[in-house]
Amino acid sequence: MNVNLKNFLETRDLDDLLEAKHNISVISQNDQAAIIKILQEWKDIQAVANLLMYPDLIPENERIDYILAGLRETSFPYLVLASVVGLGQLNIEVLSTQIITQLIEQLIKVTKSDYGVIAERASVFLAERLWHFGDIYTSQIIELLDHPSKVVQHNTLVALIPLVGLENIRRIIGNAVQQGLVSTAGQLAAEQKLSKIVGFSKDSVINNSQFDVDLLGIPLLIYIPNLDQMSSGNIPEFSD
Repeated sequence: MNVNLKNFLETRDLDDLLEAKHNISVISQNDQAAIIKILQEWKDIQAVANLLMYPDLIPENERIDYILAGLRETSFPYLVLASVVGLGQLNIEVLSTQIITQLIEQLIKVTKSDYGVIAERASVFLAERLWHFGDIYTSQIIELLDHPSKVVQHNTLVALIPLVGLENIRRIIGNAVQQGLVSTAGQLAAEQKLSKIVGFSKDSVINNSQFDVDLLGIPLLIYIPNLDQMSSGNIPEFSD
């Protein structure tokens, strides 16, 4: 195995991991075989996590399968987080509709089932990328306005605005409340954020001369812990 790849697979600090990744210039057939062996065995959690975070090192024909395996992992939560991070580096828009659906639906499932850093990082992807795939996921993510994490709540609203259009957002949320998908508390929290948009009136009219979506135009980013921090529960509580 190439020494740079070996160093990458063993690296535990995430800043060092990025540097180790940059040091890998060529992946030989032997290296590819070693990578696939590590992923097939699924035992060296650090090495598997590092590969999932930088999935371009995984042979293309195996890449999505292992990202999905990571997103579906139940025994090692860090592998879920690593897959969420890695997914954000992939241009999934070019994949088949069936594969995209599997990835997005599993990501939403992960966001709903986790109350910490995994859900928060997953919500960053939803805020940044979900608009590429149309409004078909609106009913699935709108429930996240009730998520315990304020980061997830914020990022869900950021994701919803381009999906349904700002002028429609209040109506869409109101309908979700009537359908039992969102609580009145979730609606109120969303309204508090919407009311701060400059040039957006209470009757949902947009004044383009004043309009400034401000913070609802960008997701809240979160600190990504390394494996040791997550395993020990010693995760710093601050935003990027």
